[in-house]
Amino acid sequence: MALTAGQIAGAIVHGHTGGPRAEGTGGTKDEIARRGETTVSGRAAGRIAAQAAREALVPHPHAGAQATADTRRGRTKIALEIDLPYPLDIDAVCARVRQHVAERTAALTGIPVVSVDVLVGRLTPVRALNTERVV
Repeated sequence: MALTAGQIAGAIVHGHTGGPRAEGTGGTKDEIARRGETTVSGRAAGRIAAQAAREALVPHPHAGAQATADTRRGRTKIALEIDLPYPLDIDAVCARVRQHVAERTAALTGIPVVSVDVLVGRLTPVRALNTERVV
């Protein structure tokens, strides 16, 4: 059976390149629901969140960040662990990091961020960072 040019064009537009398809079928409900859906793994979202945290921490030398993310049901929950120099306003820095990570991660993944938990893993006194070690 030869296909007409219209049938070939229709098959390409609808993403069907296999054999004949019954008229009016678009696939199973699951196939239809997944069309055009972008899936972002928790690992990828975690890496994006960690980078966003490092962006927010740029004004603070010797700061670092690690993140994990859980992406389920079209939402993301992020857990951050950050290391900060001390003294500084820890609450203000954590709030800024939390907001930046939520906004940046949502913008880059297209998935809403429902929570960002920030844990300060280590505070390092600035004096200890600026003194030279004598061996």
